[in-house]
Amino acid sequence: MKHLILWRHALAEYVAGKDDSLRELTDEGRIDAGCAASGLKNLVAGKSSLIVSSPKIRARDTANYLKAAVPDIELKLDEAVCDGDIKALVSKYGGSCDWLIVVGHEPDLSCWHYDLTDKRVQFLDKAGAALYEMQGGHWNFVWRKGVSELAL
Repeated sequence: MKHLILWRHALAEYVAGKDDSLRELTDEGRIDAGCAASGLKNLVAGKSSLIVSSPKIRARDTANYLKAAVPDIELKLDEAVCDGDIKALVSKYGGSCDWLIVVGHEPDLSCWHYDLTDKRVQFLDKAGAALYEMQGGHWNFVWRKGVSELAL
């Protein structure tokens, strides 16, 4: 694998007492997920790509927008995205593709950025993404974009 995209799920509802894993995207979240997916499509369409998503509804539904935009891309759900180690996820899935897109949650994404780059950063707004490239055995941070930048 040469490229890694960390993509934060889009805006989800908050309903007191509702199981966190069952929270659904809001109307705004669905719009943002679609816009972000259209931008990510330009990066991964026609390339050896794989989406690995948290199985939580809000992440899975966000990932499905990219799956709909790029029908030949495979989508896998993995509980390890919720609390796993990014290097383990890359090791598990990276050998099968050139582009790995991981759809997850905060604060995991900020921690993973640190694990990959040794730099602390507040990650992204909902539906934002970050791109990393493997060079010389190390992950290089390329960009971090919010939904409005991805949609361009």
